[in-house]
Amino acid sequence: MIEWVVVLVNPKYAGNVGSVARSMMNFGFSKLTLINPPSMDSSECRKYASHASAILDSARIVESFEEAIEDVDFLVGTSARIYEGEKVNWRTPAGIRDFTKKVFGMKGRVGIVFGPEDFGLSNKDLSKCDLLISIPTSEQYPSMNLSHAVHLVLWEIFYESGDASFKELPKMSGQEKEKFFELLSSILEQAGYPKHKREITKIMMRRIMGRALVSEMEYHRLMGTLQTIKKRLD
Repeated sequence: MIEWVVVLVNPKYAGNVGSVARSMMNFGFSKLTLINPPSMDSSECRKYASHASAILDSARIVESFEEAIEDVDFLVGTSARIYEGEKVNWRTPAGIRDFTKKVFGMKGRVGIVFGPEDFGLSNKDLSKCDLLISIPTSEQYPSMNLSHAVHLVLWEIFYESGDASFKELPKMSGQEKEKFFELLSSILEQAGYPKHKREITKIMMRRIMGRALVSEMEYHRLMGTLQTIKKRLD
């Protein structure tokens, strides 16, 4: 089982630290290590953390990169500055989704490291990372805000973990679907819709509803609407 830790290297702005804590709580991460952070007791930090103050209170604060990673089994660096070629291979990233698809086969403590807002991780820091990942962005402005970058990386991990599941509403049954088309046919006929267009219209509606994966609740609303129209026509 993986134990995750988010590591922020020399973050400059208390608001970003607070926002990172909030993102961590959003996606079920709890362990935060900070290297020389600004004051976490500031109103700005606490405001942006919102209800995630517990993560700030339990954060591990250290003075060096070496101390921050001493208990990490696998270290993942992040950077907006990437290059290709043999001479700069420490800045050749793996795809973030390739990483998240493979990481769940690991065991131990995995650290995700984010550099300071102005220059990011240094080459020295990156040399200690087992892997580098980068978030694809527009070439016009590739550098992301620190807290936004953390948010996206944690979301990708959360999604791939399978925890990002949503309760599916019951879908319309085949029997309900046919009742809908029977009622639609009746209304089209009663409204005087041209006979040669009815079948094409029903096929089109069947395709639309197939793409929409109509829920049971939506089916009942649609039927209620059509039944009201039919009563008026009657």
